[in-house]
Amino acid sequence: MEQKVLVSIQCLVYNHEPYLRQCLDGFVMQNTNFAFEAIVHDDASTDHSADIIREYAEKYPNIIKPIYEVENQYSKQDGSLIRIMNTAVDRNAKYIAFCEGDDYWIDPYKLQKQVDFLESHPDFGLCYTNFNIFYQEYNKMCYSLFTTKPRRFPSQYSSPTSFIRSNGYVCPPSWLMRKNCMPRDVLPSVDGTFVLFVHFLCTSRVYMLHDVTAVYRIIKESASHSADYMHIYNRHRQLLEIKYKLIDIYNLDKDLKKLCELDYYKYGLLGFVINNMRTDIKKANEVIVNKTFTEKLILFMANYIPFSPYLLNCVYNLRRYVVYRFL
Repeated sequence: MEQKVLVSIQCLVYNHEPYLRQCLDGFVMQNTNFAFEAIVHDDASTDHSADIIREYAEKYPNIIKPIYEVENQYSKQDGSLIRIMNTAVDRNAKYIAFCEGDDYWIDPYKLQKQVDFLESHPDFGLCYTNFNIFYQEYNKMCYSLFTTKPRRFPSQYSSPTSFIRSNGYVCPPSWLMRKNCMPRDVLPSVDGTFVLFVHFLCTSRVYMLHDVTAVYRIIKESASHSADYMHIYNRHRQLLEIKYKLIDIYNLDKDLKKLCELDYYKYGLLGFVINNMRTDIKKANEVIVNKTFTEKLILFMANYIPFSPYLLNCVYNLRRYVVYRFL
């Protein structure tokens, strides 16, 4: 008798031709005592990604379940991509895994280890693992971001508050989640990653396996990484707004909003502007274009001073320039 699907893997693909075979090989090599599927969604790629998916779907029809779009769904930003992926998941699936087409798995027992843990610990909603980072631009691997010693959970992610403040990142390709614990309107991609992890911290328990099972590939230009200064600026701003919403949704300490804004200026926007001041004054001008933002930046710099002497000097020069230029 055919086994019911226990795990459904969601794989989003867009122009991932150079990396896609490595990703799909990570799925089909999984050694499990249960059935699983990989929903591979090609979002109207302009390269040969769809051809590679067809090849694997023909060779592994019981595992690879392809979806081919003729119109890019991600760019619509209207929830269509989420609806498509949720509809495609096998109704019997109990767990959801995730791996985008440029990331990949390196442990053939990844799914089995995580299912074994979650099956024996029903109070945990998400299990993730240690992982490596591969910097594509430099063809360089950074091994095991976390310690390789067994540990229950990284201390900096022990609560929703600490995770939100830390801008924490826990590699989505290493996750396995209970389907019935997931919100229906979020995909674990880009900012959805942050939202989902906070959701699991607030509504269930999270466990980390020390095994290195996945590789997160950093590409020079992607949804989450870019050399475009405005792209990074907008990502910082979007993440701050998401944090505000999460604090309200999960009724967290309201003072956390002030701390998040402080972190935004201290680590994100302020450093971004200072770096651009040193390299391209015109670009910096384009960011600090309105008086409201300028006043906030000046107020922050005038009242919050735990910086190194070098950075203090940069802040002082930037403040003097902004006052002269905009006020």
